[in-house]
Amino acid sequence: APADCGEGGMIQTVARGGSGKYRFRWWPQRYIDYRNFANPFYSRPTRSQYFTLQVTDVGTGEFLGQRIKVTVWRNPRVYLPRRAVRIKKGSSYDLSSRLRVYGNGGYSYQWQALDGSDWSSTDPSPVVTPTRSTSYGLTVTDSKGCVSRMGRITLIPSRRKEAAFEPGN
Repeated sequence: APADCGEGGMIQTVARGGSGKYRFRWWPQRYIDYRNFANPFYSRPTRSQYFTLQVTDVGTGEFLGQRIKVTVWRNPRVYLPRRAVRIKKGSSYDLSSRLRVYGNGGYSYQWQALDGSDWSSTDPSPVVTPTRSTSYGLTVTDSKGCVSRMGRITLIPSRRKEAAFEPGN
């Protein structure tokens, strides 16, 4: 059975035997493009759904029906602080210290600096020591292959002691 992350795709079928000439019909019509094709496209399903395919052999008039389930997985969600995080100038910061991820589990991480530098990391908990205000982006891919929208965190190094934040304190 096909599965996707809500983007849509093609349902693949194979018909054999009989006269070799078939007529296809899919139900329900919602989400199905080209419902009279053997391998129709389904578009943007919002939840898992069953579809019914009826194949009729044009030469013999015989027909067969089959239910097919398309499983739709939710994309993982990434939550990072919305407001910039002030850290003591020269200190290190674990980018995952205030990260929350929700989804299907089995995550892989892709961090990148959004300031034009080429810094990136696939470490789930990278530690950085920014010398100037820097934003970092994170996308997460789960075990189903679904990808999150990019989360963003901004770190601002500061000399002021009262503005400093260090994880664990």
